[in-house]
Amino acid sequence: MACNQEINVIYVSGKARNLLYNTISGEEYEKISSCDTAKDMCDKVEVTYEGTSKSKETRINLLINDYELFEMKEGESIKKIFAPFSKIIGDLKLFGRSCSRDKQFRKILRIIPTAWETKVITLQAQDLDKSGTTGRSCYIRVNPSQEIRIGGNKKDSSI
Repeated sequence: MACNQEINVIYVSGKARNLLYNTISGEEYEKISSCDTAKDMCDKVEVTYEGTSKSKETRINLLINDYELFEMKEGESIKKIFAPFSKIIGDLKLFGRSCSRDKQFRKILRIIPTAWETKVITLQAQDLDKSGTTGRSCYIRVNPSQEIRIGGNKKDSSI
């Protein structure tokens, strides 16, 4: 009975080694081929690509920092910032740190340059309308010389 188990372990280990050999590059396989067991090989690959818990926490902290410091420069378009912003959000999600759509939307609104201020305020007001304030009038003062009306008339209410 023990002999059959040993044969089975050797067979499974060989299949695992073969799977690793066919899955990763030759250069990467050379780095792990000196390991005694397939489990050791898998553990080494895991540490190499995913890192230790300390390196994962460091990576998460760096991504959070990137998210917090992310900004849109004057002259940049929404299209140009969308890819790097989405990459940060996607990487955070991979590490189990999801960010709600609402939080992402508000972050984008905060980083838009002041030249876009009128559009930002309009979008925020539209977001308020979705939360149940439909039918009310909202007035938002952009600067002392300009007032924007969003629905209704000025006598209803103002912010």
